[in-house]
Amino acid sequence: MKAVGPRYISLLKNKKLVFFDKMLKDAPWRAVGWRDDDKRWELGVLDCYHALADLDLKIEDKAKWLDVGSGNGLNAIPLALMFPKWEGLFVEKSQRKAIWFSDTLRKLKMKYKVLNCDVESLIKDSQKYDVVTARALFPPQKSCEILGRLLKKDGLLILFCGKDAYVECNKKLKISMHEYQIQSFNEYRKIIIATKL
Repeated sequence: MKAVGPRYISLLKNKKLVFFDKMLKDAPWRAVGWRDDDKRWELGVLDCYHALADLDLKIEDKAKWLDVGSGNGLNAIPLALMFPKWEGLFVEKSQRKAIWFSDTLRKLKMKYKVLNCDVESLIKDSQKYDVVTARALFPPQKSCEILGRLLKKDGLLILFCGKDAYVECNKKLKISMHEYQIQSFNEYRKIIIATKL
């Protein structure tokens, strides 16, 4: 499934996404580092769109999805709007962030469950996912080692990273790295996609 096309374009003006951006700005705790409206929108809210725009991930319409470190929703909400048929579960270790994020989802009328726990407790569970996403949760190598254990065979781990991120190949995951640019701010970033072998 490709993330570009009419659906992608329409999501850029999605009312829920615009409302989510306002909630980030008005959060009682500093949900994101950008107070400038354009930076928060382009570098934060739309980051997933920029990262996936030119990639054909071949993701099934009905994917079992886990977003780890969901606290401010910068991955979870944009991806949920891009792929509405994904069955999502969001995990956040900080109780304050998990409560804020659950409340945000309720206000957006988005029915996803937020778990207030750390990722280690999920690994003990036998549940496996088609897609696992994370944004700057751990260094990329550690993310692959830890989060790779949560994937089904042929499942995808999608890591949204800084431009210098790098991961060594291993026998359990096929790694591909893609650099992308957020043109309005001339900022380069990298997305790392690991496929469970």
